Amino acid sequence: MDPLPRPMPTWPTPEGRRCITLDLATEHVEHLDSQAAYYGCTRVAYIRRLIVDDIRRQAKAAASGL
Repeated sequence: MDPLPRPMPTWPTPEGRRCITLDLATEHVEHLDSQAAYYGCTRVAYIRRLIVDDIRRQAKAAASGL
């Protein structure tokens, strides 16, 4: 076993994707977990949802000239 945990996976990521590691305060992880549970998804699915929603919001704002 490694003396320190590896922050990134040891398997290759698919083309066009990247793997990240987040270091969050415990209370932020708890909030993340509760929101993911509310939407019936995993942590990572909830984070993806937030990113996609933000991209759509920004595109909508740009289209309206904001």
